[in-house]
This record gives sequence, structure tokens and C-alpha cells, in this order.
Amino acid sequence: MGLKVTPRIPAGNACAVEINENGDEPEILFAPDPHHGQERLWFHFRISSDQSAPESRVRLVLKHFDLLYGAGEPAAIVPVYHREGQGWLRMRHGREEKCADGQRLVTWFIRHPEPSVDVALCFPYGPDEVRGLVAKSKGYWMQDDVGISGGGRSMARLSNMYQPPSEGQRGLYLIARHHPGETPGSWVLDGFLRHLSVLGKKPLMIWAVPLYDIDGIMGGCFRAPQTPELGPERKALSSDIARWKERCRPLLAIDFAAATAGEGGGLYCSVDVDAPDPKIGEEAGKWANIFKDAMPPGFGAPEFRRNKPAGSRDGTAAFLEQGVCALTIHAPYAVIGTNELAQKDYRQIGKRLAEAVLRRQRR
Repeated sequence: MGLKVTPRIPAGNACAVEINENGDEPEILFAPDPHHGQERLWFHFRISSDQSAPESRVRLVLKHFDLLYGAGEPAAIVPVYHREGQGWLRMRHGREEKCADGQRLVTWFIRHPEPSVDVALCFPYGPDEVRGLVAKSKGYWMQDDVGISGGGRSMARLSNMYQPPSEGQRGLYLIARHHPGETPGSWVLDGFLRHLSVLGKKPLMIWAVPLYDIDGIMGGCFRAPQTPELGPERKALSSDIARWKERCRPLLAIDFAAATAGEGGGLYCSVDVDAPDPKIGEEAGKWANIFKDAMPPGFGAPEFRRNKPAGSRDGTAAFLEQGVCALTIHAPYAVIGTNELAQKDYRQIGKRLAEAVLRRQRR
């Protein structure tokens, strides 16, 4: 069959790859590359073949399952695949296997990958998707660069208006991919922004950074080994928040993120318990309750509002330091209960969140 595997694609990630074509069913064993970080989860690679075998299938084997970030039940991880000229689709649920020494593996099957097929933990989201979002907004979203990453890449920010300083309109600031491998957050933000552009109205001044850690995203990191908390990315974001604050009355900032690998109970919000201003923490809690009520039936986790451990502010830190109410929204990678999440489901969640913000703003 001549199988080949490469992670050398945008956002590519795979290591410890083994290809076995000696049996009746070829198999590919792989593991997520931690990229010198403490945690591993994201994977994205391309399988190709130089021979045609339309009736065959390939067994994919995820090694070292217990070392994945937040590993729980394998049923919560359902990868996606993409053939040239087709959209991304979910695989069938995997099967857990145990090695003689007790280590756990998870296996899936795909059809013969001739000529090639891409496999990923979840639906990838990068600069092409952002450009598509802007193009379909018909001028609603404007794109500007607000800084340069540590790797020399431009950091994109979308906005629906600039507004002169001290104009007084309420403002919303949104970010995604503080942790580069958390693509579900990007798809929820995508749905949020698309819904606003469809409405066409501008009741809020909204700025958004959809690909915060652009170096980690393009490099295929799950969580970058040196998170840009104090690097050029953080400085660019903090400067942009200050400009935004000059031009509006801040209403809320949202960090769109993903849940852990084993989270299949639904979407949830996390709130900083050690916010510098207690009133900000109280306001974030109110927003969490609003978003809980906005979820489609069965989409919100039973424990919807969760408190972050002291000191772990993640993507909300830059906002809290400037006195802006902020919280984080976490979306699962694959399933909620028995429901598998498609791109349209993430976008529907984003739409519901946007509607909830607009309802409260009209009060």
C-alpha cells in the first residue's frame, strides 16, 4: 500500500509514528507531540499512499492515551478526517485496548487514504477560516494587525467599528486560542461573529482576536512550551485592550477555549475567584448564569459555572488587570453526552451566546 504519514502541514502534530503493513489490515500508530510542553493532546497529520486499494481500511492507533491532557473515557475523543475536495467528518467512536503492561491504546478505522487524507483531534481552524469569515461578512468585520508574535507573525484583530475615544457605546472584547490546540473555542467564536454580521446591526463596539497564539497554532502545539503570558503577544493584546477601553464602556470580555479531553458533559464557563475587584467576579458570575440559560437543551454541563483555581487566569488575565469583567467559555472537543459535535453545532452555540449578550444589552 505504501503508506506515508507527515505532520508537516499547517498546525500539524504527530510523533512516534509507526507504520505496519504486514498484516491483513495496515495500521498506523502515533502519539501527540508535546513540543517540549508539559501537556499533550492536539494531533493533526496527513496520510498518503502511492497505491490504490479502494476496498481496504487502515487502523489508527493512538498511543499513550493515559498521558493525554485530561484523559478520561476514550468515547469523549472522536477525531475528524478530511479528504481532498470534501469537508471534515467525524470518525466512528474508537475502541479502547490494553497492552500487557497496562497502558491504554485507542483505535479507529478509516478507509484506504488514496491519494491522501488529513486526520485531526478536532476541526482545525486557522488564518484561512478567519479570512473566510471576514469575506462572508460583507464588510461588517474589518481586519487589522495589532502586533507581531514572538515568531514574527502578524496578530489579526477583527472589529465592527473603531469609534472615537470617549464615545460611550458599550464594548465587547473576544479572544480565542490562548492555548493554540483548543480549536472548539475558535468554532464557537466563529458562530458568535457570523451571527452578528448576519444581523448587520452594531449595538456594541466589538473587537476580537481569533488566533491569539498564532505561532503555537501554525506550529501544531497544544499548549505552547512557553505560553506568551509575558511575551510580545501579551503586550500586543494589553495595548489593544487599552485602545478599546478608550473608545467604549467595557461590557464584557470572553475567552473562548476548549474543555479537557475527557469532558463530554457539555459546555461550561469558568470564573476567576481571585479577580482584583470582587465586583468584577460577581458580574462574571451573573454572565455565567445568563449563558447557561442561553444553551440549547442538553448542551450545557450540569456544573455549568466553575471557579478557576487561584492564580490560573489564562486568557482572562490581561482583561482583569485592566478592570474589565471577563470569563472563559469551554467547549468539548467531540461529544456532549451521546451527541457528536459538528462545526454547525459549535456555531449554533456561538449564535446562542451572541443572542444572550444582545438581550442583556437591550435591557
